[in-house]
Amino acid sequence: MVGYIGPNGAGKSSTIKVLSGILTPDSGSCTINGRIPWKERKEHVSEIGVVFGQRSQLWWDVPVFDSFELLRDI
Repeated sequence: MVGYIGPNGAGKSSTIKVLSGILTPDSGSCTINGRIPWKERKEHVSEIGVVFGQRSQLWWDVPVFDSFELLRDI
């Protein structure tokens, strides 16, 4: 599990969308598990999980992992 944080506009969501195959980059390359995510999206997404959340979905006094488990259960 990885958390990816930074200021607004830093490219966090765009990076995750490229890595998950949702967006195609204008330049550069990316290979994950031997696949190019945006070219082999169906196969790629069967092996990954991505959660996009808002700060309002996390409780500051609860660890992130526990927050996600609680939201999953809800």
